[in-house]
Amino acid sequence: MIKLNNLSVDFAGNIIFKNISLQVKKTDRIGLIGNNGSGKTTLLNLLSKKIIPTDGSISQDKDIKIAYLPQELYFKSNTILKEFVIGNNSELIELDKRIDEINNKLSKEKLEKKQFKLLDELEEIQYKKDNMNILKLEINSEKIMKGLGFTNTDFTKNMNNFSGGWKMRAELSRLLVLKPNIILLDEPTNHLDLPAIIWLENFLSTTKCTIILVSHDTKFLDKNINRIFDISQSTIKDFKGNYSKYIIYREKEIERQIRQKKNQDKYIKQTNMLIDKFRYKKNKASFAQTLIKRLEKMEKIEIDTFDVSSIKFQFPPPLHCGKIIFQSKMLKKTFGENIVFHDLDLDIYNGDRIAFVGKNGCGKTTLTRIINGELECEGYFKKGEKVIINYFAQNQNELLDPNMTIIEYIESIPTEKSVSQLRGLLGSFLFSGDSIYKNIKVLSGGEKARLSLCASLLIPSNVIILDEPTNHLDIFAKDILKQALIQYNGTLIIVSHDRNFLSGLTDRVIEFSHKKIREYPGDIDSYLDQQEIVLDVPIKKKKGNNNQYKQKKEIDKRLRSLKKQNEDIENKIANIEKEIKIFNQLLSEVNKENFNKPINYNDYDRLNDLLNIQLEKWEKIQGEINKFKN
Repeated sequence: MIKLNNLSVDFAGNIIFKNISLQVKKTDRIGLIGNNGSGKTTLLNLLSKKIIPTDGSISQDKDIKIAYLPQELYFKSNTILKEFVIGNNSELIELDKRIDEINNKLSKEKLEKKQFKLLDELEEIQYKKDNMNILKLEINSEKIMKGLGFTNTDFTKNMNNFSGGWKMRAELSRLLVLKPNIILLDEPTNHLDLPAIIWLENFLSTTKCTIILVSHDTKFLDKNINRIFDISQSTIKDFKGNYSKYIIYREKEIERQIRQKKNQDKYIKQTNMLIDKFRYKKNKASFAQTLIKRLEKMEKIEIDTFDVSSIKFQFPPPLHCGKIIFQSKMLKKTFGENIVFHDLDLDIYNGDRIAFVGKNGCGKTTLTRIINGELECEGYFKKGEKVIINYFAQNQNELLDPNMTIIEYIESIPTEKSVSQLRGLLGSFLFSGDSIYKNIKVLSGGEKARLSLCASLLIPSNVIILDEPTNHLDIFAKDILKQALIQYNGTLIIVSHDRNFLSGLTDRVIEFSHKKIREYPGDIDSYLDQQEIVLDVPIKKKKGNNNQYKQKKEIDKRLRSLKKQNEDIENKIANIEKEIKIFNQLLSEVNKENFNKPINYNDYDRLNDLLNIQLEKWEKIQGEINKFKN
């Protein structure tokens, strides 16, 4: 379908690709992975002919229709949404083109016979438009637009009234309606909420077109790909399988490379010893030269590790605070006539780990800003004593001063750390050497995200609020952030649509829907097990399926979810009790002469508060489990 023939790309001496030869087949669903800046977007631009290679060529079959959704879009359109989505349909364009040709000929043609013939053709085309394609196209386009989150009232809205994120959804809708042979998608989930992501997953799984996809959403990758292109060091490694299988393969491959490099290093060391031994001996000098040439020709083994592997960080230990973090009763927030939410009752306790989920625009960010003290609202709400919040905004990258250098920005944050300590911290986030003197305005989105995370480590707090923290982070950097959050013992609130990132990270999920909230115990996986996502894509029905079977299946799924949550909480209780036991042992030794270890009573109080909270959660889940048993 598409062939890359010895392709190379060089941007002002920066080699992106070197002598790449690959073939994309009709049945391929390819995921592009690699660090930020490795060349994923460049490859999509090459395939879409937005750029041309420095050397080599790209060939493709005739009549191939390629659709491309880039990461960012910059356009204005005065058309309404529905016209924008349908208007660029190739079949319609051809029909309208022919209508214009006929009308032009009719204005010039004088012979009645030819005029009648043209009029007959015109009538036939118009009939085709009015009675067949248009109706089918409209039904299909509406399903796609609704699947991606648009409502009936949105169909007649002017495109200029939509935000950038919703324009991206409109463009994606348009591309899906086109039914291309090949669709190129560059981070399509960045501007989608969870229901839209799940809908898109299912839609793409049913389409027959070839897919080439860049995504940092590993669950999305696993659902939609059967082939991996791993881009690194100007090369592309080709692997058949999904992302999960590739990771297993890659770990084994790195282990093999380490063994091979160890053997090669040993051989080089031994060879150099022989060279040094025989270099100046007359009868052995030629032998030494042979060994030297052999080493020069040897291809050195490089271990294919990820650059971000050196990023290792922990959030500062949480400062002491009371049991209550945030309480609200009958909370209401409006912007003009727009009611974001109302009658909202929410209690957040010390040590809670909460995920906010729901469609875009339903109030998730608004509530985090209220908790952070940025917005006023109606109703009762109370912030707990000694609560200090470290807030990572959705637009955190935009809050960086573009005219400052990296080191200037870090030094501007109030902290007791020395300049050398700040440089060390920057180094752990891959900002080292002269790179710390770069202006922020020249940094990529991923680099800005790393800098923002680095800065967050300098802010002492007991509550961390993260609003879409994984935007612009690659897969490997996301994993590192997740590990740091797992180790954090304070209160955590995360707004995210990234299922893999949220998995195992929280013990409560709060869903925003219909201007209200609903709470679910457990993490995102438990939450999704309880949801019925309505999708406008064909789903195969199981034989013998009936209401009783469905009900039993749902009960079993819910019971499994509750048991998993119960097990997690019991493990947390056991760990807290261990820490309390250590404190109790220390307290029993207070009066002994040899006792010289200070006791942090604030930590002791915090552990007891956490224990009580977890016990309350355990009792609640036990009650739900007992309901199913009865």
